[in-house]
Amino acid sequence: MPRLFVAIDLPDAVKRDLERLCAGVPEASWLAPAQFHVTLRFIGEVDGALARDVAVALAGIDGESFAM
Repeated sequence: MPRLFVAIDLPDAVKRDLERLCAGVPEASWLAPAQFHVTLRFIGEVDGALARDVAVALAGIDGESFAM
């Protein structure tokens, strides 16, 4: 079952800045910068039908863009 979450992707410049901060912590495990994002809502494990419903609902959202 897929684990779903709603997130905002980060601009490449922000990912590069964050990548520089991901150092110097012993035994820390970091994501690859390509996977950096801001999670708005964790949905969890869902079946295929619910995953499709969520995708349809999210595709219908129309909002204004904003700068990060």
